[in-house]
Amino acid sequence: MPLTHLGKLSNLCPDLTLKHSKVALVGVGLHQPQSFFAQELSWAYFPQAEIIFYRCTVISNFSPLLVPDSTKFWSVLCEIGLKDDEIADENLLIEETVKGLIKTGIIDSEEQVNSIWTKILDYGYPIPTIDRESELQRANNILEKNNIYSRGRFGGWRYETSNQDYSFELGRQVVDKVFLDIPETL
Repeated sequence: MPLTHLGKLSNLCPDLTLKHSKVALVGVGLHQPQSFFAQELSWAYFPQAEIIFYRCTVISNFSPLLVPDSTKFWSVLCEIGLKDDEIADENLLIEETVKGLIKTGIIDSEEQVNSIWTKILDYGYPIPTIDRESELQRANNILEKNNIYSRGRFGGWRYETSNQDYSFELGRQVVDKVFLDIPETL
């Protein structure tokens, strides 16, 4: 649960000033053949302003079991950054994503598109700000006095240390802290 939600839900720290972004996901199921460029990718980043997505993951390259029939289909997942208060036009996101896939050479034409899936994640990434550390310290002091331990990407409000391995270790360490009185080191 995002720390800001927990603060409001518990009414222990409802006024946290932590910032975050939204992410729009556009999954595209495609007809074979897969472009040579896409065959070589796990994922790629696109900083160009004219490309709506910043990252494209070729999902089907991770396993042929991630599409109904890998001899006929392949798939990508594109991520689009949004401001936390931005209202997304899903039709425009889809249209611009397909255009971007063509511009980048990931697909050859719109005719390759077999299916589209979209999802808006209201919490995409925590944003580091000048007052983040003081806000986190304030929130954790209040919550932990009430035996509430918030961890993970949005529970701890840190993107830079929130991969799965790190999140698992945070969970293990907080259990050691609560039950064995062993201080956390992360």
